[in-house]
Amino acid sequence: MQNEYMQSVKSKTGLSLDPRTKILVMLAVNLPAFTADSWVVLALAAMIPLSLMLFCRKYSSFGICAVLYALSLLADVFLVDTTAGAVNVVITMVSGVVCRMMPGILMGYFLLTTTTVSEFVASMERWHIPKLIIIPLSVMFRFIPTIKEECTAINDAMRMRGISFGKTRGGVVSLMEYRLVPLLISSVKIGDELSSSALTRGLGSPVKRTNICKIGFHAADMIYILLAVITTILFMSGGGWWQ
Repeated sequence: MQNEYMQSVKSKTGLSLDPRTKILVMLAVNLPAFTADSWVVLALAAMIPLSLMLFCRKYSSFGICAVLYALSLLADVFLVDTTAGAVNVVITMVSGVVCRMMPGILMGYFLLTTTTVSEFVASMERWHIPKLIIIPLSVMFRFIPTIKEECTAINDAMRMRGISFGKTRGGVVSLMEYRLVPLLISSVKIGDELSSSALTRGLGSPVKRTNICKIGFHAADMIYILLAVITTILFMSGGGWWQ
């Protein structure tokens, strides 16, 4: 199982935030995704996850995403209103998708790659979230990367047997059967195993669980919560000098 998604052991990064801070910031970043008209709000919403990637030493990903977002934002501000026809449609679609969806995707990636299952469960219990919500979420966050790894293993096994596009008798239907049937069977088995693992760890126990992981708010949490609040206020305030 990949260690970077909701890992069981905390990885060493340059910045550590409370899981509750990450969730609040992710909500604030996604809030103006489809309705904000201000380029300042969009830029601030993107600056938050980009800065987190920089502090976590993901320099290559930060550089690529920062350049791509800057170009898309400039195109959205200066080229959408000055072009016409098919060029305008392409620029509007590409810049709109990147400017409005990239911050949320990056923040979700940061949440998954820097939060352990224990931290996530402990933070949800601090918020007094019902176990009916905590258990399915904790299982889901482990299920997604496990299925991704299982899909890669099935694809490698099929290629070793010569089953690929253009080489399989029966065409696309047979190819999908060879890929999807093992994946569906593995998905059911993995779901049962993860559910049993969650219950074995005491997530379904009626008594209060103890946690060895340490969570809490620090100076970095306050800074990013403040940025999230500023983003939300600018978004809610509507028009102004920043448009």
